[in-house]
Amino acid sequence: MSASMVHLSEKPVRHFRQILLWPIQLMPIREGAPIQKHWERLQAPDKDNPWRELADEFTGDPHQFQERHYSEFVTFLPYVQRFLYGEGKGGDRDVEQESCIRVFRRCDVAKVRATFPGSHSVPVTLSVAHVDLYFFYDIDVAVLVVEVFADDLPLPQAQNALFRLGRCYPTYWEPDGHGGHCPKQVEWLSSEEKVLAVSDYENSEKYLSFACRIGLRVSPLIGNFCSNRSCFTIPERRVFSDTGRLNTT
Repeated sequence: MSASMVHLSEKPVRHFRQILLWPIQLMPIREGAPIQKHWERLQAPDKDNPWRELADEFTGDPHQFQERHYSEFVTFLPYVQRFLYGEGKGGDRDVEQESCIRVFRRCDVAKVRATFPGSHSVPVTLSVAHVDLYFFYDIDVAVLVVEVFADDLPLPQAQNALFRLGRCYPTYWEPDGHGGHCPKQVEWLSSEEKVLAVSDYENSEKYLSFACRIGLRVSPLIGNFCSNRSCFTIPERRVFSDTGRLNTT
C-alpha cells in the first residue's frame, strides 16, 4: 500500500450516516381474507409491544404544514402523491382518503455494535436514529428502515459498514467460520447498552438446513432481525415470530 493510501485510511469520517432498507414479504395472517392488515398486530396495546404508529405529518392543519413538507410533496407526480399522502376533501369529494402507507416506529433500539473481519476488528458502535416499519395497503410487502450514524468514524470502519452492515445473511462461510461479506457480529443495544439481540452469521447449519427445507428456497434471516408481531418473510429470507421484541435466539 502506498504512503498516500495509508494516509487516506487514517483520515476519519467526520459524520457518517447510513439508511438501511430491508424489503419484507408479508405472509397471510388470515386465510381467505382479501385484505391482510398486518399492521393491526402492532396496533394492539401491550407492554411487550415496542412498536407505535407514527402520526401523519400531513394533518391538514396549515399551521403544522411546514416548508419541508411542501418541498417533499411537490417532488412527486400527482398519482404518487395520492398513493403516499392520500387525498384531502375538495372538489366532489366529501370524504378524506387516507394514505396507503402506515408507519410504525420502535424506540427501544438506541445503538448497534458491529465487529467486522480483517485487520479492523475492533468493535464500532453506531447510534440508531430510528427503526421504522412501513406497511402498504393491499400490498404484501413492507419495508424495514433503520438509520444509523456516528461521528469521527475511521474510514475503513465506515467502508466496512457501507459494504457489510446491510447484509442480512451470509453468501458463504470463511475458513474460520464467520459469514462471508457480513460483519463478524452485530449487536443491537438499548440506551443503557443492554444487548437486545445478536446476530448468528456463524450458524451455517441453520442457514443451510433452512434453505434446503423450505420449498420456496429462501434463506433465513439472521437472528438479530427477527422481530414484530406477525409472520413475514424478507425476499430470500423468512421470519416467524409471535413477540413484539427483537428475537434473541
